[in-house]
Amino acid sequence: MPSIFQNKETPTHFLSWQELSIAPESLVDSVECLEASFIGQLQCDVGDADQHAPWIYIVHTDIPADIVDEYNQWYDEEHLPRLVTVTGVHRARRYICEGQSPKYLTAYSLANPDAFESPEGLIARKTPWTAKMRSLFFNTRRTMAKQYDFS
Repeated sequence: MPSIFQNKETPTHFLSWQELSIAPESLVDSVECLEASFIGQLQCDVGDADQHAPWIYIVHTDIPADIVDEYNQWYDEEHLPRLVTVTGVHRARRYICEGQSPKYLTAYSLANPDAFESPEGLIARKTPWTAKMRSLFFNTRRTMAKQYDFS
């Protein structure tokens, strides 16, 4: 069953989030009825998957083809491991969405939507490598959403 999240900036917009352990190719025919979807292959998963996190922060982006190896190395070796040490950031996952644009999707499970803006969060995000890599992002979309309460 997917989790439903309400967009923080546009409360009338919702997103459905579901993580499955099957290969994305086997889902393509069954999701044609969706207005928009991203089906990605998990590349990196750090943090605590068992902690409840009512917020999800999703970053979709494209990058130049000539920096793919460095981008993957930065995300897996520096960026995600640093961010999950920030209080309120429980988990970070990185996906590649082949044949889609943006191609790269990162999802952060958060206890607090302001975790990245805390002094600790700002320090974790402020590195020369991060500045370099983020300057190369294009076609970027960011979404902060809270798990919807159906009561």
